[in-house]
Amino acid sequence: MRGRTLVAGTVALAALVAGPAGAPAQVPENRLLAFDGGQVERVGALRAGGDLRLRSAVRAYGRPSEKRPRGGTQSCTLRWKRPGISVLGTTFDVPPRRRCDTRRLHVQRIVVNGAGWTTDAGLAVGEPLARLNELYPGAERSGKRGHVLETYDFGFGTEPTPTLVATVSRDVVVRFEIWVGAAGD
Repeated sequence: MRGRTLVAGTVALAALVAGPAGAPAQVPENRLLAFDGGQVERVGALRAGGDLRLRSAVRAYGRPSEKRPRGGTQSCTLRWKRPGISVLGTTFDVPPRRRCDTRRLHVQRIVVNGAGWTTDAGLAVGEPLARLNELYPGAERSGKRGHVLETYDFGFGTEPTPTLVATVSRDVVVRFEIWVGAAGD
């Protein structure tokens, strides 16, 4: 009898979390990838817009697990093992004097691959390609494993820029790449 109660309770809890049939489950704000018209609004606790610099990522996610300078002082990647996120900061202006200067480097690209990261349409890291196709029927292939989910016209090219790309491996979404473009290109 005890086993049946546990199963029934588990099913009820799963239904509560999933919500009505076909609706995405409630996603904690600290794992939500939100877009508006193709432009990124937030990546978890990091709100996009304005003069977005690496220091904003540090405020949002805490001290990074790793700092990796790239190209002298002009670029740097900050990585957080948990929540499974990497943020590339760069500048096309005068390079800062210090490597990985979070005050001077602008957020250019973000990669999330940790469990629980979910788009505002309901697609999460770890979900099957079939779910991607269901939620993003117009997604276009990009390269070997990429699927363009969102685009935005920044006004500097002939085509809109992919701002959200899902990478799929063995028919499973393994990461999302987000183009912020705050360095001004």
